[in-house]
Amino acid sequence: MQSLQQSLLSWPTTTVAFVATAFVAHLIVSKKHKQQPRIYFDSNATTPIDDRVYQAMIPFFTKEFGNPSSTNHWAGQVPAASIQKARQQVLQLLGLEDPTSAATPLSAVWFTASGTEADNWAIALALQNATQVPPHIVTTNVEHPAIAHYLEHLQNLGRCRVTYVPVNQEGRVDANQVLQAITKSTCLVTIQYANNETGAVQPIQEIAQYCRQHDILFHTDAAQAAGRVSMLFGENGPDMITLVGHKMGAPKGVGCLYVRPGCLQQEVNLLWGGGQEYGRRGGTENVPYLVGFGTACALASQEWQQRAQHMEAMRTLLLQLLTDGLGVDNVKANGPTDPAWRLPNTLSVGIKNVQAGALLQAVGDRVAASAGASCHTPQAQVSAVLLAMKVPTEFALGTIRLSVSHTTTKSEVEQAAAILIAAVKEQWVANNKVV
Repeated sequence: MQSLQQSLLSWPTTTVAFVATAFVAHLIVSKKHKQQPRIYFDSNATTPIDDRVYQAMIPFFTKEFGNPSSTNHWAGQVPAASIQKARQQVLQLLGLEDPTSAATPLSAVWFTASGTEADNWAIALALQNATQVPPHIVTTNVEHPAIAHYLEHLQNLGRCRVTYVPVNQEGRVDANQVLQAITKSTCLVTIQYANNETGAVQPIQEIAQYCRQHDILFHTDAAQAAGRVSMLFGENGPDMITLVGHKMGAPKGVGCLYVRPGCLQQEVNLLWGGGQEYGRRGGTENVPYLVGFGTACALASQEWQQRAQHMEAMRTLLLQLLTDGLGVDNVKANGPTDPAWRLPNTLSVGIKNVQAGALLQAVGDRVAASAGASCHTPQAQVSAVLLAMKVPTEFALGTIRLSVSHTTTKSEVEQAAAILIAAVKEQWVANNKVV
């Protein structure tokens, strides 16, 4: 202590004053953060790593460090076997590990570093297997940018033609309209299972069956669905399915593309190298992340129903509190009204006479939420999804996405609703909107 006092005495007065001011400011900010709730309602953007997933990963950072390609000795054998176990857990999630039917080979699971990579890969595979020139692809006007932007790029290059099937005002596509859009040159139908902004669930199984009957590849991005709705597609489901780790309690940087055995005449290697991923994607595997991803898939398979029930209750309560606090005429839930056709955790809600960005900024130190998809740069305008749904501008400009999780508590919902209601009313006063 004496040496510290001597050091301080040797400092210039201005330096001591600055340090003291900074220290006091730090204490004030720390006290403020301790007093304020920090509520996470942005699970569609990402989820924290489930502790059970984390615990499963730990040994592969330390003890089981070996290269999975080195199966000739002890260090590589457990990592190699663990990767194959992760593939099996993916198939279990998809209902493809039924012991009463022919087992799907583990090689049907193609691991990737992201959902975007898997989506891009699915499109590349379809184009490689197309028999007509130019090939034709059918999709919707509410797809994730990993699909929408890549298709736009390919179409600009003249690599394909794309038909965008519109959604209705609830954000759902009519399966019959999708089927009517198919032509003799159609090589792929790609439709998101559940929308990341509104939670709208699409009639995937119906479309998959039609495509199978007519020998057309069908891909679905199911990133938002795992652990929230049934993933039991079985053998009659989509030909290709995208899954993403960080949307279901696994780390960022890991996902996969399921590819139904026999649906492709030709494969497309993504990365050339050491022959990993059955020669399709070279590069030493990230074993801890793959183990975590597999564990998350297993948990989602086991727990999705109880998770969904809890999340639906939290979402319902949140909407009710916002409606009661702001008035039924000032609040509009976007997306399907039938719970069977939307994610149980997702509330896309439009509020009159507010700007979504300003509202989120006002509550951002207490409530984590989003104005739309958080994977890309936010735009100061109505999202393409809300435009496609023809959401009235007065609600669209004030739309925020609140996505709860299976760990969300009633207390968190009540606190978040109170914070949002107060912030909205402050905006109303500031904008001279008496409601």
